Amino acid sequence: MFRLGDCMVNILVPRQLFNTSTAHGMLNAHRRCLMEIDEFEWKHAIITAEHDIPLHSTKFLSRRSRRLRDQVEMNGVFFKEEVLDNANPNDTSTQLFQVSRNWIQHLCSVATISHSQHEKLYDYLLATPDFNLPNDEHRETSVVEENCDTHKYDVDGSCLYAMEDFPSIRNTTRLFIRADPHYDFGFVQCVHEVVFERTYFDPISNQNANNYLYGSRKNLINDYRQN
Repeated sequence: MFRLGDCMVNILVPRQLFNTSTAHGMLNAHRRCLMEIDEFEWKHAIITAEHDIPLHSTKFLSRRSRRLRDQVEMNGVFFKEEVLDNANPNDTSTQLFQVSRNWIQHLCSVATISHSQHEKLYDYLLATPDFNLPNDEHRETSVVEENCDTHKYDVDGSCLYAMEDFPSIRNTTRLFIRADPHYDFGFVQCVHEVVFERTYFDPISNQNANNYLYGSRKNLINDYRQN
């Protein structure tokens, strides 16, 4: 269970174990989780890494997801239905292959997947070559966020945010940030309270808002992991 202000969010746990040290193991775990939520008639699913925490309300994320319709978004890159229909897992030169591999290498952070396209997407991903994922025994030597105030990195080279970052995250254009509760639990609690405030107290002036954070005119889809 995750605590978000006074709201409790259930976590569904598949009754099956997966070896998530490999790309295919992680993807098979995803697919099983998506099967578990089929009873809720979901339209879009947001996939994140284990320690990614949201900076926006569920309402904001759902409004943004609905704008995708039948597209898939990975790290700010959008793929239409016809791209998935014609995807060749043996062609490593395509944008879909390169973006999806980068997404998986960063522990599947972040993607928004439509229900109508998730089977095509995962069929494609599971047909691409398998590879090992970063873990505590095999950590990335390079980092993907150079300006990390904490100088603390996750296994995939992502910056772990902490209390010293709290003032700056209120104006960031990111949808999620990486934060480990074992490293700084107080920071995670504070971010949850920010999300609670944005959920129940912050007005959204533009009812048609898609990729913009309230109070800024910056696009939210720009993400450091897309490079």
